[in-house]
Amino acid sequence: MNVPRSPGSTAILRRSLAPCTLAAAVAAEAAHHVRRLRDQPDQRPRLDAVICVLRRQDSFPSTWRNPMRFISSCAGSANRTLVRCLFVLLCLAGALSLARTGAAQTAGLEVHARNRDGKTLDLTSLLSPNEQGWYRDNPITVEVTASCAAGGQECVGVLDFSFKSSHFAGTGRFYVYDVSSTPPSSCSSIGSLGSSYSTFLARCGTALPTGLLIVPPGESQTMTWSVWIQPSGFDRFKVDAEWAGRADSTVFSAEPTAIRPLVFVHGILSSQPPQYRLLESDADMREVLDPLAGIYWPIHDTMVKMGCVWGETLFSQAYDWRESNRVSGGVLAQSLGTVAGRVEGNTAVIQDGKVDLLVHSMGGLVARAYIQGEATKINPATGGEVPVAYGNDVHQVIFAATPHKGFPFDYQTWEGMTWDDYLYNAPLLPAIYQFLMDDVIWPQLVEKRYQPTSTELLLNPLCGPSNVGLASSVIVQAQDGMWSHEFFRAFGYRPF
Repeated sequence: MNVPRSPGSTAILRRSLAPCTLAAAVAAEAAHHVRRLRDQPDQRPRLDAVICVLRRQDSFPSTWRNPMRFISSCAGSANRTLVRCLFVLLCLAGALSLARTGAAQTAGLEVHARNRDGKTLDLTSLLSPNEQGWYRDNPITVEVTASCAAGGQECVGVLDFSFKSSHFAGTGRFYVYDVSSTPPSSCSSIGSLGSSYSTFLARCGTALPTGLLIVPPGESQTMTWSVWIQPSGFDRFKVDAEWAGRADSTVFSAEPTAIRPLVFVHGILSSQPPQYRLLESDADMREVLDPLAGIYWPIHDTMVKMGCVWGETLFSQAYDWRESNRVSGGVLAQSLGTVAGRVEGNTAVIQDGKVDLLVHSMGGLVARAYIQGEATKINPATGGEVPVAYGNDVHQVIFAATPHKGFPFDYQTWEGMTWDDYLYNAPLLPAIYQFLMDDVIWPQLVEKRYQPTSTELLLNPLCGPSNVGLASSVIVQAQDGMWSHEFFRAFGYRPF
């Protein structure tokens, strides 16, 4: 436990510690020398080395900034020093007890949870899903307000916060995606971070490096956490907070719910190398979908934070973008059959045999080819295309930047323009287009099947580590905002 450095709390401790200040200083310095004795038994501390602490202004305060270190040194001290250590520890315990008692009499703590409409959630509240299985109350806002009564001392303590599912059925899941404070303070999570929690712990403070939350008399401090309740079985969620001898909590429950599998279909150039493959894990997605810039990683990360689970309610379809969209539509049909088999009997999935599609750019044309009954597959015997019927297995499609009316400029190329004609006739800065395509993108990525070595990337001046890192950062940030906005707007939710 650390002593706050603020004037008010220091004054309380100074008055409490007055009778034993000298003993504390001497014991601390003695403990330091005893620790040295353990390493070099043949040496003995001199008396003036112990007494000189009285002339040093930094020894006493620095000792109390790290009391655990002092306590551990006491534990291994010689008997003579141990007596002084025990004495000063008793003094410290009494001083902190007085400080805590004074703070507890004036401190206040309140915990509130509210849904997206600002309605307070309590023991009688039950979160319910919409028709697609997502909780309509999301996002949940949790507020913890620490206050200190006017006319007394400032209120001091470590604020501990927890948000937990009670594991009533062992399935409660959520994601904490934002924290703010008024006025500003520092809140840090405790433990490992991820995209889905059953327990979230945090600690907040305003005084560094002690980490104590100090609230002046007559003022308050409010910490706010934004929480997304992920699709779960029936469970109860409990919010707890403790500070300055006060504690408060609130509890609310959630109905069991299930969602449909979501299948993402990328745009042109994005499977690298071009291939047909149903991606069922995060690792496979990052390996196949634009592994150099990672423009599709943020949208998949967002869906996981919402509560989708790879291989259960989240899949991604890679396709050979050099082939006909009709053929790719036929492969999509086959993959949707695979998804149906994966999720059959899974209580976390709506069992109606349908999926939701999230498609980008040319991926939307692939989806339309299948849904509109224009998909085909290759007949191995003849090499010709065979029609693939729509299986009525798509619940909804969310389009992002799909060229539904075509791309006339590309159509000219399809009708007979050469590669040079395409580049020289580009509407803006054709020389730059030609240089980038002929000297960078095409030789570095396409001809090498999207697998250049690290050495090749470093030797290319446009693909050096600084440029690649900057470009990737900008693209990922831009895509993160776009995908979050598009996806949440489609479902009627605000982005993280």
